[in-house]
Amino acid sequence: MLISSLSTRRISSVAACAAVALMSAPAAGQPVETGLDALGGKKLELRSVEDTLSASAEQRAKIEREIESIRSDRAKLNEA
Repeated sequence: MLISSLSTRRISSVAACAAVALMSAPAAGQPVETGLDALGGKKLELRSVEDTLSASAEQRAKIEREIESIRSDRAKLNEA
């Protein structure tokens, strides 16, 4: 036997690694996202989340003012 079982395993391992590398590589024509593109995307996502939180805080403050107004009106009605 020219190829030992150890050599066969090594060849199989190399072939498996090559197959995984080829399968995980982007297909031709697909854009490859660089570190800068990913960072820009994350910054955009963060800004969106911050805007949403700001809008939520504004809505909450508005609702709290309405609740306080209703409580004030209720107290006036209870006095009458």
